[in-house]
Amino acid sequence: METKEMIDEDGRVYNIQKQVIDLDQFTATFHNAVSGEMCSEFVKWFDEISKQGFTGTSVEHSKQMYKEYELSEEETAKKEESIDIYLGFSVDKDSNYNASIPAKLPKKHFPINLCKPLWEILRKCNKFYLDKYNIKGSMISHNFIAHREHPTGEPPVWHYGHTLTTLNRVLGWQLTLEVPEKGGEMEFFPKEKVSVTQSLKIEPIVGQLIMWPAGFTHKFCNVPPLKGQKTYLTGWFNIISPHIFHQ
Repeated sequence: METKEMIDEDGRVYNIQKQVIDLDQFTATFHNAVSGEMCSEFVKWFDEISKQGFTGTSVEHSKQMYKEYELSEEETAKKEESIDIYLGFSVDKDSNYNASIPAKLPKKHFPINLCKPLWEILRKCNKFYLDKYNIKGSMISHNFIAHREHPTGEPPVWHYGHTLTTLNRVLGWQLTLEVPEKGGEMEFFPKEKVSVTQSLKIEPIVGQLIMWPAGFTHKFCNVPPLKGQKTYLTGWFNIISPHIFHQ
């Protein structure tokens, strides 16, 4: 992806390959960032590890979040499941591809052939975003969560990524792999806290990559599907010292 751009009359940004990039309140939506074929392969991979019991419930990642709704782990397991994939891919430097395979996941089920091209796409989208907003600094995204949501009947949980325990987080990213028949939007800025014009809701589209600031200014939620299931990857960009590459 090139950073050279032109602005069309509808306010959208187009890179030199004519890929559409919507920019709204520092939230970037990269349309068709990832091919439908790659998304399908990720979904097949998730289906396989789910069938074999290698995924876990979201309770394992955010027990406090679900405690608010008094959902048992058994109830949540039917509605959400995910797995953490830890990688050693820098987004702004050429480096070797290293990966830490989750202890419960057999090596043969680790999606390294999908992760390599995905990280190249993330690098380019990250560079476009940093250049667009003139952001300086080195960043790395070293893991992602593969996540699947089913209809819950519960309200979405609003949150943001930059906290006391995640001070280096500066940008979030989310890639949609599979869309539900209804629902499953990603929403920013709770309507009851902001003006109607500031509220932002992004419809899920296969291959669409969303990037946004990790701080409290961009509180967000993933609206649960109303019908069908949504599968996506999500992760964070952390800012790091440039000296790390010379150690």
